[in-house]
Amino acid sequence: MLSMTGFGVNKSKLTQGEVVVQVKTVNSRFLDLKINIPREYSLWEKDIREILKKNLSRGTVEVYCARKIKASKTKININSDVQLGRKWLKAYNKLNKELKLTKQNPVQLVDIVNSVPVITVGEDKEVNANEKKEFFKCLNFAIAGCLKERKREGLALKKSFNFALTELGKELNNIGKNRKKANDEILKRWKEKMNRFRDEKKLDSTRLAQEASVLIEKSDINEEIIRLKEHISNCRSLLTKKGRIGKKLEFYSQELLREVNTIGSKSQIVELTSSVVNAKTIIEQIREQVQNIE
Repeated sequence: MLSMTGFGVNKSKLTQGEVVVQVKTVNSRFLDLKINIPREYSLWEKDIREILKKNLSRGTVEVYCARKIKASKTKININSDVQLGRKWLKAYNKLNKELKLTKQNPVQLVDIVNSVPVITVGEDKEVNANEKKEFFKCLNFAIAGCLKERKREGLALKKSFNFALTELGKELNNIGKNRKKANDEILKRWKEKMNRFRDEKKLDSTRLAQEASVLIEKSDINEEIIRLKEHISNCRSLLTKKGRIGKKLEFYSQELLREVNTIGSKSQIVELTSSVVNAKTIIEQIREQVQNIE
């Protein structure tokens, strides 16, 4: 069982510096990839996404990469745009002629340089095959570290989940013990209601018995108890399996709450209501935990 919360980081030395890769994951209903990499690595984004999808199925995944190149290892490129300079000079001469400013001082090179970017200075950050290899090695190690963290937290979640199911089972036992008392209370109230009409009109005893039976059947919580036991059993079974179980556990947590709510709507005694409140509190804790299970 894996949590959706994890973090992994790895770095690798390069000839001209180093590369650092971080992978962070948090809970989400689906797989949401957020990739922040240097511009020089942008062509690899598709490959990065494929690797992430192979290792992670749910959660918001943030990948951050820092490429640190030593200044002494950086090559400086100075480029001149001759064509742009010619176009500027041509336009200048045309304007000079149109305005009849031929007696003005002739244009100097510095005038062109200050007006348009005919000379540019940049760093050569070419990525070689070895750097690409080191980056993907870092990425895979960072993912492995993140998965290790998710597994560690998943074990803690599993322990907490099992404890919650045990506590829910105790409340379910209490509900089962109070079931007969709840049914007796329903029958008692029904009889009191019928007694109020006994002197006013003649009542058919057979029909009354049938109505009482139907009333008890509608108000009985035996079916809900049976389904709750099945859901708890299925949850425990899922916790022993490998793979992605988060969505299934989320479904069962919803069903657990549905059955307990039904019991609450049928509740006629304080003891039953108290157990329902306790059970709902436990199930809400389970639902919170489920949100972080892959």
